[in-house]
Amino acid sequence: MGTEAECVHVHGPIIVGAGPSGLAAAVCLLQKGIPSVVLERAGCIARSGKTEHTTASSSSPSTSASSRF
Repeated sequence: MGTEAECVHVHGPIIVGAGPSGLAAAVCLLQKGIPSVVLERAGCIARSGKTEHTTASSSSPSTSASSRF
């Protein structure tokens, strides 16, 4: 493929897919204080038609997925 893969260590759940179910799972985890990582291979999330990069953590609820959608 011509690019080198980078190893990333993630502490917490990894959610595959940023559709409605994946985002709902991320929000539910965040509400319980559990940060997660959402992976999406398509250029958009929740089929909204535009790309959005969201970082959610329990220490900054203003950036949670629930406040962005």
